[in-house]
Amino acid sequence: SSGINAEYGGDTGLGFSISGGYDTPHIPDDPRIYITKIIPNSVSAVDGRLRVNDCLVRVMDKDLSNVSHEEAVDILKKSPQRVLLTIERKKPVEASVPRVLEVTLNKGEKGLGISIAGGKGNRHIPECDGIRVSCITIYRI
Repeated sequence: SSGINAEYGGDTGLGFSISGGYDTPHIPDDPRIYITKIIPNSVSAVDGRLRVNDCLVRVMDKDLSNVSHEEAVDILKKSPQRVLLTIERKKPVEASVPRVLEVTLNKGEKGLGISIAGGKGNRHIPECDGIRVSCITIYRI
């Protein structure tokens, strides 16, 4: 884990979107809070230290390891103008790991079991209009 001091002013916020929480996991069986989007030209984008898929461990003295999504949003909104964020960052994927996978899905009564994010006007990765799978739901038969 590493700490990032961020400072923002007024109503501009911290400049990122989050996903996750024990009630709406971003990754199945993982209740942690993840950064899913860095808003262009925001304080976080200009600062450049936060990245999409960073895991927010703490905001000031508040532990985010097992909170609901709403609780995490509330903690972030109530944070002071100068805030210490503690994050965990996964190691980059090695070049030998395939980055494109082909998957065949069978559409059932409940749909394909995936949620998507991104696209034009809703970038989750700066300078990328691509659409990505944001959640996979496993339906038991």
